[in-house]
Amino acid sequence: MCRAQALDAGTAPAVDAELGELTARAVGGVAAAQYQMGVAYAQGLGVPRDHGKAVYWYRLAAAQGYAAAMNNLGVLLLTGTGDEASDAEAVRLFRSAAQRHNVPAQNNLAWMYEQGRGVTRDLHRAYMWLRVARSSSWGGSEFRDRDNRLALVDIQMLREEIRSAEAMARACLEKSLLDCD
Repeated sequence: MCRAQALDAGTAPAVDAELGELTARAVGGVAAAQYQMGVAYAQGLGVPRDHGKAVYWYRLAAAQGYAAAMNNLGVLLLTGTGDEASDAEAVRLFRSAAQRHNVPAQNNLAWMYEQGRGVTRDLHRAYMWLRVARSSSWGGSEFRDRDNRLALVDIQMLREEIRSAEAMARACLEKSLLDCD
């Protein structure tokens, strides 16, 4: 299942003064601050949990190309949390973030292809995005989940299909993740 990228505890607004400064930066258009405001509202960190406000802040940061915000917004749109559910928009956001080297978004895009949500079910593309994500040095609990999903997709494919998907992943990586889909 898709997951929102976790916010490091060290970046969460801890006190009212920090929250005030963060809000001022977010209102001023700083994408990283807008993303952090989205996380704060999504998780109830220093503010009451409010998914509608999380969507608002993630949208602002995503519009500036902030990949983590795109991924988190995609997760909320996938579930209809804080906004109307839209698999198609979630796919668009995951794809854009995945092409910006956001590993959670790569995993989420693979899941969308695997499940056929917002796109035609395509195990080749699911496998390709899982392989791309696997090539990253990004850590986290998603490693185990991704490798388990890779194995589940693998057993549904013929060897020739796997070789083809691996070639797609290599080509995608050679193109710095542009025009992979």
